[in-house]
Amino acid sequence: MKSYYNNFESIGREAMEALNSMLDRDVRFQVTGMGADGTATKVPDKICEDILIDRVNELDLPFNVVSEEAGIVHRGYEDYILADPLDGTYNALNGIPFYSISMAIMGSDFKSLKTGFIMNLSNGDIYYSEKGKGVQKNGKNRFPSRTGSYIINIGSEMDTFTARILGMGGRRRIMGCASLEMALVATGSADLVSYMSPESKIRNIDIAAGTAMIREAGGEVLDSVHSPINMGLDVTIRDRFYASCDRKILEELR
Repeated sequence: MKSYYNNFESIGREAMEALNSMLDRDVRFQVTGMGADGTATKVPDKICEDILIDRVNELDLPFNVVSEEAGIVHRGYEDYILADPLDGTYNALNGIPFYSISMAIMGSDFKSLKTGFIMNLSNGDIYYSEKGKGVQKNGKNRFPSRTGSYIINIGSEMDTFTARILGMGGRRRIMGCASLEMALVATGSADLVSYMSPESKIRNIDIAAGTAMIREAGGEVLDSVHSPINMGLDVTIRDRFYASCDRKILEELR
């Protein structure tokens, strides 16, 4: 399959520049409407999505697009770019340097994932995978490793599954950007990411690129019933998940 790394990088760089130029805090927090996923669209979300869709059209990339605000944009192709133009919006709005643009190439569901691209829009770090070619960070091959650190999304009340993770020891982090958190697991900076609290509401666009990377790194992403997650094209469907490249961890938690 042809690599679209350079195309995705140029889209990410443009989105990054646009966000960096938004100095007015009041403007950043303005709501422009409701997205196809049923959540409020803020100005930074809309700007990043407009850049992505406009560039896909201008470059005539051979994909339909599935995105947070627009939903499915049919362009007459077989494959899709599943994109979250701004993942970690709360972090971006409040100056927390952990938010991203993520793009994945697939057919109709996660079983056909081919490519994952995630850029940290605060510092330009790029995570990338192609099926059969491994995972890279900033152009260098990276591999999962045991660190003893776990990224956990904890709700307002402790649930049984999360309590089991806390009982495993090690260090815990809550970071607020699912795509980048999954990229950290795929490249050896964390052992596990979990969004299994009852309040977790994860969409296909949040985790498509991260799922491609973790599977390419030899790991797996499991859903709320402990099966390999397989989401389709509908951005309104939500699920919970946990992911690791350490099969022993996954077996312990199943």
